[in-house]
Amino acid sequence: MGRIYAGIGEPDKARQSLERYLVFYPDDDEARDLLDAADDEPCEMLEEASAELGLLYAQQGHYVEALDVFEKVLETEDNEELRAEARKTQEKYIIKTLETWLERLS
Repeated sequence: MGRIYAGIGEPDKARQSLERYLVFYPDDDEARDLLDAADDEPCEMLEEASAELGLLYAQQGHYVEALDVFEKVLETEDNEELRAEARKTQEKYIIKTLETWLERLS
């Protein structure tokens, strides 16, 4: 997330994301380098959607973003494993939405 925020010109959000991450993974040199570069210049943003990016979004609970990435990747390649991951992500998104609605009704 820090790399993405830096890439879109949001250095404060990039720094905040990287600082949170480094609390749990203090030995990650790449994250430290990104943190140092967050104020200097935007990092190169991913230009193409990738299966890995979609999976990362899904693991972090960013289901809408993950589904957008999966859709873009599946337009260009027919990958049955990725299609299955997209379905799982869609199911998780539906469940999360329904849980939110139930909470509001309580």
